[in-house]
Amino acid sequence: MNVQRDYYVRFRYCMEIVGEKTPSWFSKPIEVAFIMGREPIPNILERAIEGRSAGDTIEVTIPPQSAYGPHLSYLVKELDLEALKHPEKVIPGEWYEEVSPYGTKTFF
Repeated sequence: MNVQRDYYVRFRYCMEIVGEKTPSWFSKPIEVAFIMGREPIPNILERAIEGRSAGDTIEVTIPPQSAYGPHLSYLVKELDLEALKHPEKVIPGEWYEEVSPYGTKTFF
């Protein structure tokens, strides 16, 4: 039976950012379930699984704008590296995370 509109779909996926280091939790498998064509999932995923059968394995590359929407420069926050606990640990293209004494997380 092939996936089509109004079918119940359940699948397991994991994510990665090609060419970049991510935290370990980012690539853990996640399971989702939805009714095809009825629930808000990215169109690129619907197109990738439409017509597929149970047990199929697929690979989908999702452009950032499809996953997060258009880039809005006013949502970008610039940080002074010297304000971080360990600025020497910041490496371009790699994940960085720290927790303030008050429990606030800073990550990028």
